[in-house]
Amino acid sequence: MSLDRSGRFQKAVLWAASGYNNDGEHNRIAAVEIMVRWEETNKEIINENGNPIGIDVTVWANQDIAVHSIMWLGALTSFVDGTSTDLMEVVSFANTPDLKNRSHARQYFLARRSDKLPTLDT
Repeated sequence: MSLDRSGRFQKAVLWAASGYNNDGEHNRIAAVEIMVRWEETNKEIINENGNPIGIDVTVWANQDIAVHSIMWLGALTSFVDGTSTDLMEVVSFANTPDLKNRSHARQYFLARRSDKLPTLDT
């Protein structure tokens, strides 16, 4: 199995970041279900401003995901708007090619956010 497809057996819901609204907040597009490898973790990384950020989840996915996107572990049909918890925000990523540069391991670092789903871009 190729590096970019291995171990992705869990379903996650993704609200991809799509720019900013008039209030300067990040817009997200409608939810889609993707296959991922979701790993609970407890570590810290340093952001571009030199500030530490707590990382709660590491996700491996088969596609590019924008920073500030929101993710939730589970099937799209299981998500109940307004009552689901454990929404996570993508705060950083790593894209590592294999030795022959034919496939990539896309690793995303997520931090816990409020349980309220942000406004979606329509």
